Amino acid sequence: MRIERRCLLGLVGGTVLLLLIGGCCGPQDVDRSWSGSIRWEDSGQDGEITLALVQDGSSLPGDVTGALATAAGRDRLILGGRVSCRKVKLSLEEVRSAEGQTKTIAVVLEGDWVESTTAERLSGAGSLTIDGSKREFSWLVEAGLNDE
Repeated sequence: MRIERRCLLGLVGGTVLLLLIGGCCGPQDVDRSWSGSIRWEDSGQDGEITLALVQDGSSLPGDVTGALATAAGRDRLILGGRVSCRKVKLSLEEVRSAEGQTKTIAVVLEGDWVESTTAERLSGAGSLTIDGSKREFSWLVEAGLNDE
């Protein structure tokens, strides 16, 4: 009776462990250049955006150029980020002083990785906050499967 109970407990424990391990996944490989667009929620205007991501495990720094950088008053933004399974998050918080004035900028992009037969896609929502004034946007970028 005790042996049967131990076997049953071992079997149940092993099954739970396999389900936990099987439900997890490592970070997707998103180390490349991505191009696409953003749409500002307040105005409905579209703009081009390019992400150049450099992945090291789950760490994901990268550059952003295009409409988002321009809206922040820059040629490019350098973001830090993380990738976890199919989720991507990039962000920047910066305080700059110039000519006696301080400017605070915060950028957040959060999204999901999806693969089709012809391209990989990152898409999600984001925000740009300058001195407390927040603008939200949706974004979508793609990289062809042969672009690596």
